[in-house]
Amino acid sequence: MVSPNPQRSVFLDSSVLYAAAFSPTGPARRLILKGLEGSVALAISDLVLEETKRNLTKNASSALPYFHLLADLFSPVVINPTTAEVRKAAQVVHLKDAPIVAAAAKGKAAYLATHDVKHLLSHTQAIEAAYGITVLSPAELLSVLTN
Repeated sequence: MVSPNPQRSVFLDSSVLYAAAFSPTGPARRLILKGLEGSVALAISDLVLEETKRNLTKNASSALPYFHLLADLFSPVVINPTTAEVRKAAQVVHLKDAPIVAAAAKGKAAYLATHDVKHLLSHTQAIEAAYGITVLSPAELLSVLTN
């Protein structure tokens, strides 16, 4: 296994984990595979796991076995922010998404991968200014990582 470059650390939000569990192809699954190969360090939070499981149970229960496999693989890299860290992030993004940004910052992620255009991708500049984290879709991130 290749040792991940710290500059290539990625925090995944639930939309990416959902897409990776649901679709056997696509950029979210390819990003997960890069993590498994060791070419990028991936991290999540308990909230990401809970939200992904809830949404898959409700909308795509056939993807739950793959989700459980991913959850087991991610167990050593679960990052949970403090209440104070979430409050600080809520000054930059909507409170609903503050735990995601706070966890990415706590984990010193270089990137935050998301499909959430409304709440995260639309706040890319503010998140980068406040935390130095680049927010990208999985497809955009894969393009950056391969260059």
